[in-house]
Order: sequence, then C-alpha cells, then structure tokens
Amino acid sequence: MLPKQSTVRLLTGKTSEDRTKLRRQLAEFRQEYSAFDVRFYRKPHELHDRYLLTNDYLLIVGHGLKDIGRKESFVVIVTRALVPDMLGALKANFDNRWHDSEPI
Repeated sequence: MLPKQSTVRLLTGKTSEDRTKLRRQLAEFRQEYSAFDVRFYRKPHELHDRYLLTNDYLLIVGHGLKDIGRKESFVVIVTRALVPDMLGALKANFDNRWHDSEPI
C-alpha cells in the first residue's frame, strides 16, 4: 500500500535467511521498489520492539510481521499530536543506529 516512491528503511539485528540469498532477493525487490533499504545493526541485543515510524505516526507492532494474521496480533497507532517529542527522539535514535549498521 506504499507508493513506489516512498523511502523505506528497515533495520534488523538478525535474520534466519542466508545473507547472500537475502542480498539477491533484495536486489530483485529493489528493481520495482528502488527506495527500499535494509541494514543489519551491529548490536542486535539492543533491538527488541518492532515499530514503524512515519513523519506523523508511530505504529507499534506486537508480533513480527511474518506472524500478523496467523496469531493474535496488535498494531497500536500513536499520532504525533499525542507524543510529539517521542517521535523525534525515536527518529534520532533510529538514525544513529542506521549509521552504525551494515548495508546489505
């Protein structure tokens, strides 16, 4: 549901996929969605919660994305108006981790 010109950055600490295979799959995916980027964070023990951050919303995801629809799952939407300082702090923290991560 994202427009193809949307920029998406996904930060992860681990994956069950072989990284070579993942790089190949990501390269194929980027042929259609070029602004999609994934990086591995070098300190995976610091990552736990799953969330999506936009300019206007924080979406807190209760399960991994692969489990949505298979298990009872919740997505909580928090608007910028409710927590304006929190969104800025989360973005700054994400950006710091992003710059300290390994590109795929």
